Amino acid sequence: MSAGAGDGVGLHEVEALSLSGQPLTIRASAIADLAKNLRGSILTPRCSGYDEARRVWNAMIDRYPALIARCTGTADVVTAVNFARHEGILTCVRSGGHSQSGSCMLDGAFVVDLMAMRAVRVDPVARAVWAQPGATLGDIDHETTAFDLAVPAGRQSTTGIGGLALNGGMGYLSRSCGLTVDNLRSADVVLADGSFVRASQDSNADLFWAVRGAGGNYGVVTSFEFDAHPVKDIFGGIITFPRQDGADLCRLFRRVMADAPDELDMSFGLMALPDGTPVSAVLACYRGPREDAEALLRPVREWRRPLADHMGVKSFREVQALFDDLGWGKPTYWKSSMAEEIADGAIDVLVAQAEKMESPMSIVLIECSGGAVARVEETATPYPHRSARYSLVASARWERSEPEEDARHVGWAKETHALLQPHAQKRVYLGFVSDDGGDRLRETYGCNYDRLVEIKAKYDPANMFRNAANIKPKA
Repeated sequence: MSAGAGDGVGLHEVEALSLSGQPLTIRASAIADLAKNLRGSILTPRCSGYDEARRVWNAMIDRYPALIARCTGTADVVTAVNFARHEGILTCVRSGGHSQSGSCMLDGAFVVDLMAMRAVRVDPVARAVWAQPGATLGDIDHETTAFDLAVPAGRQSTTGIGGLALNGGMGYLSRSCGLTVDNLRSADVVLADGSFVRASQDSNADLFWAVRGAGGNYGVVTSFEFDAHPVKDIFGGIITFPRQDGADLCRLFRRVMADAPDELDMSFGLMALPDGTPVSAVLACYRGPREDAEALLRPVREWRRPLADHMGVKSFREVQALFDDLGWGKPTYWKSSMAEEIADGAIDVLVAQAEKMESPMSIVLIECSGGAVARVEETATPYPHRSARYSLVASARWERSEPEEDARHVGWAKETHALLQPHAQKRVYLGFVSDDGGDRLRETYGCNYDRLVEIKAKYDPANMFRNAANIKPKA
């Protein structure tokens, strides 16, 4: 419901926070003017629909923004950014709402909400895909599958493309086609001064470099243009074994991936089935001929008698949706580490910590990188994990968010992460954390950090866009 629609929105002032974190009063007249200039709607805490609009994927996040601008297009985004700058209000941007840390929804902030901007367009001849920032990976897959194409993205189709594409974007196709940021052709961006620019190799090249790995710091991306790759049917799925086979299965996984071709992506996990049965599992996705996939995966499929083997020919869209049952509405806390190898010590930690999981929805996980990702120079984009071949993840997920429950499960994830540190790189993947990683940004971005700071000072000198892993401009 928008301002002036009979619920009193725009007829009262709103208490908010300024960019410096100090209390701020937004005048009723300013809210009314904003509402008049938006095609979308404005929500305040008094509006019906406000509580629904402030929810994000992670139910542990329960925050109360001062205002939510539900944008329908670039013009609305320009209007919202101009309002935020004029009022000096703390601002955050929500694309798909899948942020683990909840940085897209802050107490007392002005939320530029892009979830209604979900359009996707495919040019099958140019193998190009345009997507608005609120589109999910499922939205994109729905359009690209019709042309036997795919955009390299994540591993769950409910994920929003906006946050994923700005942080890196690891997924099933990364080893053969690169990260999402490696496949970005251009981005339309609304800057802090309200201006609209196109960022590409040929236009605003410094901004284009920065948004491919640290993008939330520089403006609001209202459209992405991606490369698409030929992907018809793939061979993949999940195979499960008893939990007690976990250590041996992980070592087998390590051997198979040691010299695997780029076309093969595999993940290893210790988790529970929907009925609560604890299992060890391998998830595979092979982009190539079935006979090659069957040969590569034979060591796993014929290793021991599995509990279940669900591998076979599937559409890429089906594989991307395998874990969509991990949908909205559950408390979640992730900690991850990047590693060049899977050390025996890391396997021991993962197996031991899996036995300590107190929720059947929690999981310890190893995901693969390398291949095409590693062949990109570290300075080509800000994405800092080119040498890492694996991501070691402790994902806690439980039924209901309550203080004691939250502390127990979060504590398990943090303990697992700490025990893995001797076997991992110090850098963190910012798309895979439940806090914003802000205290480790220089370490994470390494040799690219100073350049990111300089570009930040050029495009956002007042640090309006600071809600996620904030790179602060020089004074």
